[in-house]
Amino acid sequence: MLRFTIPRSLLALLLGGIALGSAAPANAEKVALPDVLQVALRQNPSLASARIDIDIARAQVVQSQGIEDLLLRASGTYFLREADTVDGNVIGTNSSSSAQGEVSIAKLLGTGGTLTLRAASSRRASTFAVNNTEITEYNSELSLRLDQPLLRGRGKELSRAGQSQAKFNRSAAQLDLQARAQNEIRGIVDAYWELVWSHRDLEIRVSALELTRARRKLTESAIALGSVPRSALVAIDQVVATQEEDILISGQNITTRSLELRRLTGLEIGPDHLDLHPDEDLRTSPKKYDMRSVVNRALQTSPELAALSARGKGAKIAIAVADNGLLPSLNLNVSAGPLGTDSGISGSLSGAATGKGYFVGAGLSYEQALHSQRAQGNRAEAQARVRQVLVGERDLRAQIATAAATAVQAAEIAQKRMELSTRAIGLSEQNIEIEKRRFESGRSTNFDVLERQEELKQARLRYARATVDYLRAENAIQTLRGEILTQYGITL
Repeated sequence: MLRFTIPRSLLALLLGGIALGSAAPANAEKVALPDVLQVALRQNPSLASARIDIDIARAQVVQSQGIEDLLLRASGTYFLREADTVDGNVIGTNSSSSAQGEVSIAKLLGTGGTLTLRAASSRRASTFAVNNTEITEYNSELSLRLDQPLLRGRGKELSRAGQSQAKFNRSAAQLDLQARAQNEIRGIVDAYWELVWSHRDLEIRVSALELTRARRKLTESAIALGSVPRSALVAIDQVVATQEEDILISGQNITTRSLELRRLTGLEIGPDHLDLHPDEDLRTSPKKYDMRSVVNRALQTSPELAALSARGKGAKIAIAVADNGLLPSLNLNVSAGPLGTDSGISGSLSGAATGKGYFVGAGLSYEQALHSQRAQGNRAEAQARVRQVLVGERDLRAQIATAAATAVQAAEIAQKRMELSTRAIGLSEQNIEIEKRRFESGRSTNFDVLERQEELKQARLRYARATVDYLRAENAIQTLRGEILTQYGITL
């Protein structure tokens, strides 16, 4: 069975001492499928790249949340003015100075507006030229200001559009990881079964060579007794040479499949790390799959479709933003608060605190592009991206349905091939015995016996190939139905 690794010494004996090169899997590392998959989860470059994409999408979500931050501002200014005199005459002030400091904190509202709380204090000192009088004035105020868009940019859907798009992108990235993981795991499992097939292929061919060599010994005995001419060995030696070549090629295939599995999983590759020996038997219990059920399930659980849908929702938000961008900008601002004025800083602060003075203000601003080419271009681009998503979704649904139907059909055909090959193996074994008796009675030749043995070998190879094809088809069905990760106990 597959658990049996053919030693290089045995192959050398079977092949009559010819140089084996790298044909046989000497010192092959034994690997189990669950272990291979766990290594792939840690080291597969495609999955690592998908995880990085998720990290980027998460960072973009955090970035989009920045509009919810409180915005703190602080500023201070100082201005000094000295007037020149003309013939000693100055009208107005000789000099003036002013200083102002303010601090504010602002918050974006769900309506798209901004609410700002502001505290400010200023000092202005002036010296008049007429009587050289100096006047100092302090002003302090505490204000609350609302800036609210009435047309363009109004509402939570528009003001938080960036947040919504970032979240949809994050969902799409997570779904991409799931889809990539499913496809990578499927590819690794397929590669593993192909390696199992290569070992089974080698085993069957070595077994066939053993039968041929046994046949040669019987023929040599018959030649010694004089019942068979020496020319009867020619056909046998020709078959032996062909089978020895096939075994060399089969051994090379094991190395090729081993290297492919190492590459997919991230296992070490080097002179001492080439051949792998799977710790699995080539056997299965075929199941019947309903094509309609598999297709529907594949469409319902497809992470690729879900990711495309998430990106489509993000594209629709872009249309809403672009449509709103066609509107003119009409903004309302309202501000009010207590105000204190005095010749000293304490008096101005006290006046502002007691509300002896106050101010109220309101304003409207209007702005409109006369041609709105930028906004129209943004809208056209957003609509095109939505259409692109819809086209991609239709194509992807067709691809998934085709893949599901093909996988179910492949599983059904592989099952029938296994049944027919099983029957062919039984009949080939009977035919060999019949042909041997015919040969012993002189009614057949060695060539006929060898031909029956070749038929048995081919039947066994077809059965093994059909088994692997069924396992691969089943693997595809599990992937399409979103079950492959659970099947192998993998969580992301």
